[in-house]
Amino acid sequence: MSKSHHTAARRLVRYCERLGGPGGGAFGAPKLAALPFGAREPARVLSGDPLRPRTLRETGETVDLHRHPWFALDKKCGKLRGEDDDRMDTLDLDLDLDLKVNAHANCDDLAVRILPPVAAPPVFLGTGLNYHRHAAECGLAPPRVPILAFCKPSTALQRPGGSIAVPACCDPDVPEVDWEVELAVVIGEHRDTGELCKNATAETALDYVLGYTVANDVSARLWQTDPERTGGQWNRGKSFDTFAPLGPAMVLQERGFDPHADLEVALSVNGETMQRSHTGDMIHRVPAIVE
Repeated sequence: MSKSHHTAARRLVRYCERLGGPGGGAFGAPKLAALPFGAREPARVLSGDPLRPRTLRETGETVDLHRHPWFALDKKCGKLRGEDDDRMDTLDLDLDLDLKVNAHANCDDLAVRILPPVAAPPVFLGTGLNYHRHAAECGLAPPRVPILAFCKPSTALQRPGGSIAVPACCDPDVPEVDWEVELAVVIGEHRDTGELCKNATAETALDYVLGYTVANDVSARLWQTDPERTGGQWNRGKSFDTFAPLGPAMVLQERGFDPHADLEVALSVNGETMQRSHTGDMIHRVPAIVE
């Protein structure tokens, strides 16, 4: 997010607490909390379903999520790790809505585990070629309509900080598991009527958008691009288990929040910036994509 952009919108965080405290045993049931930007006040615990905003209610409880490195002093940090360090690099992800993954933090032994902000999204729908600069780099004209390029199943979901599993079908001699930072738009029920998102128009689309988070669009490139393996479509190479890390938080579509206010979207690998853009460069904006 550009330094001049400020928002009163809240972040929605799903988490679970370790039974017995730091270094203890199993984690308890998932919980939900709303955390304002910048403030040091505790997050307010919520009940309800994030995909059904009318069900969200404050329980009267609070939780201090600032004890977790992702939210300490609003510097979110954690890890995306591969099961084999030679096959999948540790990543820095930065969607500059104060959502950050930092390669140097270790959150495995903490009392709180951060979960994906949405528990079980029915499907991930991915657009392609939606940034002017990227289209120019590819030598392609901007598409006249949003391109639905691929989808991922709910089994691809992974928590921020969880390991990315390299599929057994990938050739160990040809590293192909790759990364790509994305702005993820979370679509739920209509905020007033509770209707499912269907027949939405550009004018009504944001009424179905719950919020925005950061996603790592992990791909097995040969299973995405080799025609003999793919049959001419991308879904197989993008749909493996754990190939959709999501979070750590979701910024709610509320209080005048503008997802196109030049929010920075960047990714670095081992400290080297590999991707950097901003949402003001999007060819088709969120309402058009949802429509």
